[in-house]
Amino acid sequence: NNYQKIDTLILTHYDKDHIGCASEMISKYNVTTVIESQSKTPTVEYLKYHSTMAENGITPLKLTENYKFIYDSCEFEIDIPKQTKYSENRDNNLSLVISMKCGEKNFLFCADAAELRLDEIISQNQTDYDFIKSPYHGNYIENYEEFINSVKPEYVAITDSKKNTASIDMLAILYNKNIEVYETRYGEINVSTDGKQITITQK
Repeated sequence: NNYQKIDTLILTHYDKDHIGCASEMISKYNVTTVIESQSKTPTVEYLKYHSTMAENGITPLKLTENYKFIYDSCEFEIDIPKQTKYSENRDNNLSLVISMKCGEKNFLFCADAAELRLDEIISQNQTDYDFIKSPYHGNYIENYEEFINSVKPEYVAITDSKKNTASIDMLAILYNKNIEVYETRYGEINVSTDGKQITITQK
């Protein structure tokens, strides 16, 4: 897409499929700010991108409380996990969850949040979201329907693949509620908004 610079790179958690290219992105796109979770997982990928940050004079912003910022009149809030340890799905439940408000439209990006993390979101949520990036690649989560009832999306995007497709049970929840669903197994998803309308294309 011919981008030359990334102002803020948010690393939601430390699974390889979420940080595997972080080092290359930091080097290539002149990243200004890196935001990461307070948890620490000293994997090869984690150590690699931390080494790259040091080489580029970047000190990551390691969140210990919720964090807000504004770009081009869009308001962002990063919600941190309420626990430092989880009894199940530890890495996924440590995901940072990002909300974005642009004009009249609200977006929610759930990383790989699993059941315990979704419970936290449900308990504190007071917003209807027009668009959400569904958690955990479309894998079925026990309280997923309760979560969807809480956030009430019109559009849902799922980052799955032809090899690892979204759960049929999870998709059924969305389709039964007449939610418009997009899956990356069918191609790249592009989402844009002018604050009044949301445009989604897939190729």
